[in-house]
Amino acid sequence: MNRRIALVACAALLAVSRPMAAGGPPLRNIYVLTQAYCMAPQGTAGKCHMQELPVGATLEVQLPGTPSVWTVATMPPTLEASGTRKYPSPNRIDGTNEVFVFTFKATKAGDGMLVFKEAPAFLAKPGGTWSFPITVKEAKPVT
Repeated sequence: MNRRIALVACAALLAVSRPMAAGGPPLRNIYVLTQAYCMAPQGTAGKCHMQELPVGATLEVQLPGTPSVWTVATMPPTLEASGTRKYPSPNRIDGTNEVFVFTFKATKAGDGMLVFKEAPAFLAKPGGTWSFPITVKEAKPVT
């Protein structure tokens, strides 16, 4: 009897958890960038490593903050802003307490620069900006 109850409970947990994962974009279509793309050897002098993604993909940029506050200074026409969130993340980078998460949708093919401004300038050198070169390409058909 106890085995049957445990089996039914496990099946119920699986049934409940499956729909929560459904409906979101496939994980292969989410691209995550961090400040590491802007530091040697990936990037230099505030210019970050180039990122390429397909039309329809989700781009998430995570930047450490507090005391710094990050804002989007320039957004290419190939991206559409989907939202900004802050999460507690004490000492992810020495001296910071939160992580800023910016989300974008790649809407059309083309090249551009996604620029973030930091105030006060604390982590980004020089001048408190990080510039991410972004190339959005037409999505390849899934076969």
